[in-house]
Amino acid sequence: MRRMWIVVLGVILSVTSVFILHSFVVESKEVNRDMANEQLGEIFLGGNIDELDPSSIKELPDQNDSSYASFTYYDMIFSVNEINQIIYVSTFHRGIKTNEGISVGDHKNKVMTQYGSDYHSETNSDQDLILSYLDKQAEIRFWLDENGVIYFIELKKL
Repeated sequence: MRRMWIVVLGVILSVTSVFILHSFVVESKEVNRDMANEQLGEIFLGGNIDELDPSSIKELPDQNDSSYASFTYYDMIFSVNEINQIIYVSTFHRGIKTNEGISVGDHKNKVMTQYGSDYHSETNSDQDLILSYLDKQAEIRFWLDENGVIYFIELKKL
């Protein structure tokens, strides 16, 4: 009888351990997203403008509402702070991917598969859905049309 209780206790502990381990692994992708090295195309958030091909950088006209300089780089727009650190990057272009392989033209389901279900959502003035993933350092936002297809991606330092 004692042996049976030891076996039952062992099985219960094993099942509980597997459940706890599975929960930790699944939640770690969704809750503890580290976006310190997030990038869009070849532009790293927090990188320096000097790391990019200077012949492909075009400065945008000064915007009155921003103290940061903005530029185009291939099919992206990015902004830098006063020490030339990249603090914002965005694109409408299909060929430019995030760290997780997401690009314009992908569906909401792919975003959720790659980035998880721990996101914030909002709608813009056109009633398009915006999915937002963030940590203490950065935020990545996916703008979706009425069919759940990405038409714009932006990444910004917080």
